[in-house]
Amino acid sequence: MPFRYLYPNDEKENDRLDLQHNLFLLTLDYKLGLAPPNDQGSDVKRVLDVGTGTGLWAIEFAEEHPEAEVPFSMMSGILQPWTYSRPFDYIHIRGMTSSVTDWHAFFTQAYKGLVPGGYIELFEGHARTQSDDGSLTPAHAFWQWCDKLDECCKILGRPFVHVPDLVPILKEVGFVDVTIVPFKWPIGPWAKDPYYKELGEWALANAFDGLEAWTMAAFTRALDWTSAEVQVFLIQVRKDLRDMSIHHYCPLWVIYARKPEDEGQQEVSTA
Repeated sequence: MPFRYLYPNDEKENDRLDLQHNLFLLTLDYKLGLAPPNDQGSDVKRVLDVGTGTGLWAIEFAEEHPEAEVPFSMMSGILQPWTYSRPFDYIHIRGMTSSVTDWHAFFTQAYKGLVPGGYIELFEGHARTQSDDGSLTPAHAFWQWCDKLDECCKILGRPFVHVPDLVPILKEVGFVDVTIVPFKWPIGPWAKDPYYKELGEWALANAFDGLEAWTMAAFTRALDWTSAEVQVFLIQVRKDLRDMSIHHYCPLWVIYARKPEDEGQQEVSTA
């Protein structure tokens, strides 16, 4: 059965994607990425933004690097062979963990699409949140929502990936200088640290705005729930989202890697 995109493409979802873009920026101290092509004076020439969403990342990168040509690929573009006539210096991917069925094939395609010395960068997170103090438990509706969403994505052929597991795949394809950097999005402003408190406010708004969009198509297609059943369940999920005694967060990682100038030794570092 052909894959149908799970999420809406409407004004409300586009507004949420813009909000989420700002959340990504805040996470990286208002940098668009961590790989060297993001540095001022990098003289990057061609940049591909994969799964571009509303296009804000590509627009802002082009503003910061006026020397760069920044085409972009919509969600549907990652499901088809790439037909670009010239290779890229930098390929950027963000928020695609449940949109790729074969990461090895995807990375192989990206590898072929890069110039020697070019970079790939991903910013991906887990749908399942976690709590270090045990305040999120299997009894919570939000925990159950994570379980069911994971089940849906597996049934529909787009399972969530454990992001650190992408590192050995990148190395197997041939990338070198693989670097992985961890981050956290608290769900709600429960953290004491001002930086994480602000992140939590944005992450909570993102979760509230995206919850129905992330749930409706997945649950009705994979689990045969009715829309009414989904709405009733989400009442309890939203209640958990508002509960600041639940100290949970979404783990995320930036991974970037370089296509070698030649067949060099492969390494991985943790920043």
